[in-house]
Amino acid sequence: PNQKQAVEAFKQAVASQRTNLLMYAVMRFGKSFTALCCAKEIGARMVLVVSAKADVAEEWKKTVQSADNFNRDYVFLSSEQMYRDSSVIREVRKNKKGAVIFLTLQDLQGTDLKEKHKELFASEIDLMIVDETHYGARAERYGAVIRTAGYEKDICLKFSEDDGDDFVEAETAKEQLKALSVKIKLHLSGTPFKALANDKFPESAIYNWTYADEQKKKRDWDVSNEIEN
Repeated sequence: PNQKQAVEAFKQAVASQRTNLLMYAVMRFGKSFTALCCAKEIGARMVLVVSAKADVAEEWKKTVQSADNFNRDYVFLSSEQMYRDSSVIREVRKNKKGAVIFLTLQDLQGTDLKEKHKELFASEIDLMIVDETHYGARAERYGAVIRTAGYEKDICLKFSEDDGDDFVEAETAKEQLKALSVKIKLHLSGTPFKALANDKFPESAIYNWTYADEQKKKRDWDVSNEIEN
């Protein structure tokens, strides 16, 4: 029920012309699954998932490809697949399926447009999902401009100060991100405290599912099922 509520809130926000949204939910909520439900609900055919961490790619792949999830509607595409076949997005479209493309911001960095990214940057992205957007909440805030349908907007992605290979420096990713054409952005986070503190998102653009909400639902379930603590 809580996932359905999140999808409904997303649909209402989109209907109200909100294009920069936040899904704040604790671990175990199923943010990846719910975000793809949101994509399906609005009929998104081009879905781009970006993250500052490479190690979440497998989770997204499993979510898309698991039986009876989204494998009938979407094909999961990775950076490696795009490297092997730079026209793979076109082939997916020929088969009447949508694409869920996962890329790290490290892959997108630089001012030169990579051959494997040309189809992506020439396409209109229906939904851009910014996974783990809370990473680097203590780092200095910066803006990366995304070109959307007819105007530009500051999405203020945040990065970790970790220097590991899973992360990309903010300034190096900035120019490449400017060329993306995006209709709607959905940020996913478990701890977006800085984003909320800076009024990054209006209330109507936020779906919250906190630890307190989770515990209350557990208690309500126990009561309704006559389970004693």
